Amino acid sequence: GSLPVSRWLDDRVVERITAFLFHQGGNEDPHPLAANRDVCFEGFKLYSQGFLFDDADPEASPQSERERVLAENPLCAERIFPYLGGDEVNNSPTHQHRRYAINFGQLSEQEILRWPELVDIVRQTVLPGRLDGYDAPWWQYFRPRPNLARRLNQVPNVLVCSRVQPHWTLSRVSSRQVFAESLDVITISEFSAFAILQSRVHEIWARVFGSSLEDRLRYTPTDCFETFPFPLGWRINQVLEQIGERYYEYRAELLRRTEKGLTETY
Repeated sequence: GSLPVSRWLDDRVVERITAFLFHQGGNEDPHPLAANRDVCFEGFKLYSQGFLFDDADPEASPQSERERVLAENPLCAERIFPYLGGDEVNNSPTHQHRRYAINFGQLSEQEILRWPELVDIVRQTVLPGRLDGYDAPWWQYFRPRPNLARRLNQVPNVLVCSRVQPHWTLSRVSSRQVFAESLDVITISEFSAFAILQSRVHEIWARVFGSSLEDRLRYTPTDCFETFPFPLGWRINQVLEQIGERYYEYRAELLRRTEKGLTETY
């Protein structure tokens, strides 16, 4: 209702103060846009370290086990993928993975028998933790993200970011990887998309409409990406494509030269 008082915002009198603490505009959250549907996803949720090959994790299999399996059955390479997490994206100068993951996707129990060595590993390391009250197939990830998996097969590269980060940074990496739950994956390859999303314009949008963890940005696909209006014609804008590629290559060379990751650099 109306109040017989002055409204002050940033040390000046204004006509109104919106729910977003602006002096103009609406009070409703922006709505998801059809053009942004099935583009940005949360990473895969494994719900067991038994899917991983990682020398630094006692709950995972060692890398030597992966080498043994591949030597015995080279077909197993079809179901072993690089595994990328937030630490590699933020702290490696090249965003290089250091772990591998077994991924059977949404295949049936009969179909996975083609890779018996990998089935044995998952049965020994994953199945015991899923016997009580677990109704999903034990050989699949807890969140297999079928829409994400489908989109990864359609593009050569994707943009990724840590869901929680102090600085707003995006990286461009190969799509032929298993992405950890700590990452958001934007299934677009164009450098023009990188230019738009890495810009201050999108960062402000994400910080206004997203959430936070302590003093860090928490980037959620539904609030930060699906509602964001891309400029018209961005996919065919060659100037934007060139700007994005030039900036990305400059930053990539800087990271390599200084041997620093994104977090330390920003």
